[in-house]
Amino acid sequence: MSSFKLPKNDGDLVTFFKTFNTAMGAYATVLNYDNADKVAVQNASDDFDADNTAAAAAKDAAKGATATKAATEQRSSDVIRAYAQQIKNNPAATPEILGAFGFTVEPAAAGPVTTPTMLSAQAKVDGTCKLTWKKNGNVSGTTYVIETSSNGTNWTFFATSTSTRFNDTNATVGTPRWYRVRASRAGSDSAWSNTAVIFGGSSSVSLEIAA
Repeated sequence: MSSFKLPKNDGDLVTFFKTFNTAMGAYATVLNYDNADKVAVQNASDDFDADNTAAAAAKDAAKGATATKAATEQRSSDVIRAYAQQIKNNPAATPEILGAFGFTVEPAAAGPVTTPTMLSAQAKVDGTCKLTWKKNGNVSGTTYVIETSSNGTNWTFFATSTSTRFNDTNATVGTPRWYRVRASRAGSDSAWSNTAVIFGGSSSVSLEIAA
């Protein structure tokens, strides 16, 4: 498991943002981020650094700078937290990469990952599809990687989840869509689960009225 917590001290926060920015520069390609993403993180880091410096220098004479710094801290923190959540859920983010971004990486839980079971897909008339599966002994903090296919043969990465359910909002009513899921933790992956299909003709999946 890994956790993400921003420092409360301004000086520590400046250092943390710089560390995060350095890690983004080093691992952007691995995590499939482009230059715009790197610029967003760098701007978030640089903006707070600049405003924090301005606030410290003019603390007594310009209380407005402190207010500006506080607003910038909120904006910058929102940017960093958003990317942190994406990175945490990225299958390519190894413990080493997570550590480089400032995550606290806890030792992997004992025992191997196991194959999720009883995957089911429940399509609804609003074009969504509810996926559920059994964790089959996988511990809390396990990431579940979901793949989809349009023919049941050629698979494409779709999403990740840390729970045993996921709502696919990209399903199209009447269009066949296959799903499978596997467990991933501490660099180890399980085998793929059973497949589930919607609008596949022979599927036992029922079509429900959206609530």
